[in-house]
This record gives sequence, structure tokens and C-alpha cells, in this order.
Amino acid sequence: QGSGPCELEIMSMLEKIASTLCGTIQVPKVLAIKNSRLGFLHRVLQGLALVLIFYNLVASKAYNKQVVPNVNALEIWTDPPPSWATRPINEPHCNGSDSWHYTYDTSLTYRPNGCIHLTEMEAYTKGAGMLFIPTYVRDDYITQRVAEHCNATFEAECRSLRAAYRIEDSGECTCRRRYEKFVQGAEQRRIYMNHGYEAEFDRTDVERGHTRRNGIRTIVQHQDRDGSTVECPIGADHSKPAKSIWSAEDSKGGIFFSLQELLDCARVPLDSQSENMRSNLEGEVAAPHVRLTGLQVSIQLQYYNKVYHNEGYDGTICYMRVSAEPSWNTRNEVYFTDLPDPHDSPNSAYRSRYSFGISVSAGGSGVFMVLDSTTIMTHIVNSLVILAMPNKII
Repeated sequence: QGSGPCELEIMSMLEKIASTLCGTIQVPKVLAIKNSRLGFLHRVLQGLALVLIFYNLVASKAYNKQVVPNVNALEIWTDPPPSWATRPINEPHCNGSDSWHYTYDTSLTYRPNGCIHLTEMEAYTKGAGMLFIPTYVRDDYITQRVAEHCNATFEAECRSLRAAYRIEDSGECTCRRRYEKFVQGAEQRRIYMNHGYEAEFDRTDVERGHTRRNGIRTIVQHQDRDGSTVECPIGADHSKPAKSIWSAEDSKGGIFFSLQELLDCARVPLDSQSENMRSNLEGEVAAPHVRLTGLQVSIQLQYYNKVYHNEGYDGTICYMRVSAEPSWNTRNEVYFTDLPDPHDSPNSAYRSRYSFGISVSAGGSGVFMVLDSTTIMTHIVNSLVILAMPNKII
């Protein structure tokens, strides 16, 4: 049987489609315009396009994929000053002078009187990626008794200690003794730090490094508020001078430095007075000393791989950037020496310590670069589009 009219029509349509798709080639028309001004403008635009392509591909290394590494396996701890370290014999803040006092307002005055040597367990507090080292402590020794035990004998005992005796509204009475002291040799403590990074290029490609096992070079720098940096040496030992560049071999046992070296790098002297910490309230006379208020020291760890840093080192470089800001930096603790027991003795005795000091915390990021084929193809396509733009504009 012959083909019907409908089938013949369909076959004809298919032949036309095939002829259009495979039997012809379409090319754009080319128009030549003879105009010296337009020709010059065209060449200028092409030149700008080439400069832009060069900058994107070469100068800014756009053919690389950028990844921001995270700080990984950070370890920070502190020890007492080493035996060889020179300790100041007459620390000025330990002389009990009224010049170290600070009046916050008409109702509050800080009156440090001399220095106290803290036991090792009291000399610092350790948290995740941070240390707190007290420089000034205010201790209140408080004995508290229920109303039926508040009598003349207890009051006389309290006043004989030159303590403050007070009867509360609840009928309970308290005996309070206050001692305010600077901490002796706080800035001589030694701090140790091991650090590392983790850079995830994709789910199956993760690079990790650590000062304990990998070739990380650490460069110590002071960082100003405007972002400018300058190298500063740390880690003086009895046989070696301080240095600002720590090789991978130097760092394996931990980067170490005294708290004083860290403060020198941050350029904030403990015995200076901070105008930014003033209360500006009635009764205030002068700015408080940083040793009294405390401060926060920030260590920013910036990691860069060899593709990015161009420092002539075949490995990862970490810029350890140190900055500090005075602040009312405090911690409070309570130690009971006599816990109240409702079935035995409801009375209590405890020490309340309010510490002011230095917080040292670390964090960071950085940039890792790696050659990426997808990124390269994307920028080739972008470059072709940019090269075609002068013709479109003209």
C-alpha cells in the first residue's frame, strides 16, 4: 500500500528540519567601517579588554580556586617563669603607693596595696583556645551567721580583725575583710602554643597541617588598628635570642614566649594608664592603670599556602598577628571554707575573689589557592565574552 497524505507531510517536515540543522551553516555578516576615530576607539577598547583579561587571569591568579582554612587543633598553655628568667627585685606596683589607686566614682575606689604571690592553680584560668592571667585581685573574706548567732562576741571578734561588721535586713550578720593586691610576676609567666589548620577544597580533598608534624613557618607580627604590620621577636631563651620567624623545626616543641614579650609585641605596657578606660564620672581624678583594669590580647593566625604567599618557602606560612586592647577584664570565683548545712550549722564562711587580668585568645583564617580546571574554563569563557564587547560597543 502507498503512503497516505499525512505520512508524506510528516516525512517532508522531517526532511526540512534535517536540512536546516545539518545542511546549512550560518555565519555572521562582517561590516567594514572606514573611520579613523572609530578604529582608534575600537583598538583602545580591545586593549582595555586585554588588560582586564590579563589582570583577572594572571595578576589576581583567578585561575586558582580560593579556600579559607580554619584553625584546627589549637593548643595553648602556660607555665611559671623558667628558673633562669630574671625576676625584678623591686616591682614598682608592689610598693604599696597610693599612686596605683583609682577612684571610679564617689562610691567606688580601687586600693591595691602591695603584691600577692598566687599558687600555680590560682595563677591562671584555661579555656578553649584562651588563657586568663590575673594581674590584680580583690579578695573578700566573709563569715555569715544566722540571726540567732549574731551576738556581741561575734561582733567583737569581727572588729578585732579590722573587718566590717554588718547586720542585714534579714537579721543575718556578716563580717567582711577585704584585701586588694597586684599579682607578683604575672608578666613573667611563659606561654606555649601549638597551632594548625584545616583547608577543605572539596568533600574528598582536605588538607591539614600542624606545627607538631608539618612544615609550617610562623612569622610573628604586631598588627595596628589600621591593619599595618611589623615583625616582633618573641621566645628569648637562656641560650637563644628572641626571634620573629619560627621555622618548622623551631615550632615542633611549641612556640613559646613570656607574657611580657607578648605585651611588648602588642605595644601595650601594663604600667601605663589608659584614657579609654576612664569612667568620666564625678569623683574620678586620673585614668586607671592597665595592670588594674586588665586587657584582651588577640592572636590572629593567618595561614597561606605556597601558591599564595610567594615568600620563597616551599610550605605553608602562618602570620601570627598580635594586637591588644585595654578593657575591664574580670573573673569572679567563690571558695567556701565552711558550707552552710541546715541540719547542722547554717552559718558559712567563704572567700570571694574578683580578679582583673589579661585574656589571651587565638583564632584565625587565611587563604589557600589551588589550580582548578572548572575555574579556568569559567574564566576562558568570561575572557571570550570580554573580547567580544568592543565589537558590540562599536
